[in-house]
Amino acid sequence: MNVVYTASAKQDLEQAFNWYENQLLGLGKQFLHQVEQVIKRMVHFPEIYPCVYQFESQCFRRAILKQFPYVMFYTIELDEIVIHAVFDSRQFPNRYFMKEE
Repeated sequence: MNVVYTASAKQDLEQAFNWYENQLLGLGKQFLHQVEQVIKRMVHFPEIYPCVYQFESQCFRRAILKQFPYVMFYTIELDEIVIHAVFDSRQFPNRYFMKEE
């Protein structure tokens, strides 16, 4: 199964990586490693994470990173997993669903 990031999710990921790297050299790489671990689980078990938001026929699933306060929202579309957002879970939880792509 292919994994695709929206432009917004790519930006989210880049901002998080840069923030962690600025805090401590190498911490951004640890963050990306955690993201990769979650992606591996998604690829092998696409429905492993719960559906937390339903919009029309789309089920938005939320994956929580273990060592960082970040969540990833994704959908399963045909033979792809589409990552829609990667953001700090301490932010307003509905931030993703309120912003425009």
